[in-house]
Amino acid sequence: MKNSNSKKASFVAISFLSVFALHPMTSFLGIDEDSDERYMLNALSYSYGSNRNYDDQTNNRLIKRMLVSLAIEISLLNIGKGTLATVINQLSTMYHCSLVDCYEHPDYLSVVLKTRGNNVFESSVNSIKAKLKEFEYDKEISAFLYEVSK
Repeated sequence: MKNSNSKKASFVAISFLSVFALHPMTSFLGIDEDSDERYMLNALSYSYGSNRNYDDQTNNRLIKRMLVSLAIEISLLNIGKGTLATVINQLSTMYHCSLVDCYEHPDYLSVVLKTRGNNVFESSVNSIKAKLKEFEYDKEISAFLYEVSK
């Protein structure tokens, strides 16, 4: 009797997954490869899905802002939750901005990271650069990377 119920449960779970086609969503969310970079690439390619979005400068700028803020957030989170929380708090109190605003003001992020110590600054900047390496051909992202590493 117990085996019969477990077989039914696995069948129900598999049926549920196939009916709702969750595999593409996990691919979009980067769950299947456990890679932060894969997540950002999938999010970026998903947003560039149509020609209308590709040509629209407002959408391109928004996507770049989100990409950079994700790279910053993931990099700081990899260092520690406390570091992420402290940087967000300091950005808010010192400059009245958030991680998304760091795209336009990389100098703010640089100053806040330097207050956390040289090790945190260097590891954060190196991690952000590694995550955005594939996009450094873009003038704006390249300028961000240059300014944040000063």
